[in-house]
Amino acid sequence: MTPAEAKKMAAEYAVKQMEWYFSVHNLCSDVFMRSYMDTEGYIPVAFVANFPGCASLGAEFTDILEALKSSEMLEFDEANETMRLREGWDMWILPNASGGLGVPRYIKLSEDEAAKIAAQQEAQAAAKSEEPSAEATMNGAAAVEEDASPAAPTAATEGGEEVTAAEPAPVETPPTDVPAEGATEGSSTVEPSAPEASADANAPAADLTDEQIAELEAVVLQDDEDDLPEDDETGVTDVTADAATAADQPAPAEAAAAGASSA
Repeated sequence: MTPAEAKKMAAEYAVKQMEWYFSVHNLCSDVFMRSYMDTEGYIPVAFVANFPGCASLGAEFTDILEALKSSEMLEFDEANETMRLREGWDMWILPNASGGLGVPRYIKLSEDEAAKIAAQQEAQAAAKSEEPSAEATMNGAAAVEEDASPAAPTAATEGGEEVTAAEPAPVETPPTDVPAEGATEGSSTVEPSAPEASADANAPAADLTDEQIAELEAVVLQDDEDDLPEDDETGVTDVTADAATAADQPAPAEAAAAGASSA
């Protein structure tokens, strides 16, 4: 057997295997293959030729296409390199998502047309990759809102000069480690410190005027007069009455002599 005859025989065996794939026995269970049938029941020859049963025969693709022309079971579309059953092909097409039957029609394109379509697909993919995602758009909008929010003024201009806003004074907090009166610190008792001696209340302030000092002296003199004993009726001390009462009383020596003589 010559090499040409061997190649032809391998292609014929490959076509016989393809006819078995389109048999009723296989199509009843081979949903995968039926899912690739187009609206007219065609399937690409290259797709079926890659099945293990055909690929293991080692037939060349051009020899398979030539052998399909003489098949009585399969109808060969040489222009698009597809094939289907000659009879009853429409009963095996599966429904599609749009409510019809089969996948879109398989059309073989020329090299120029295929290159043009490939370039269009690459341009669409590049444009889609350059479009910002929804998450990036939201993050950008959030950043713009933060930048647009008014910031606290730190400086202002007054008369052409820059005036820096004054910082708020720090709030002093009371000490928390001061022990209470009578509290113990270690082994000794902490006594409260004695208050410092206060200044004399009667001493005039250094910054008083002469009139204020005179008024204070008058008030002090008035307080001293109020402390003297007063008469019940007149309110004036009766000095003469006290002197007369003292003159009428005998002296102590005379009173003693008078007592001895009477005894």
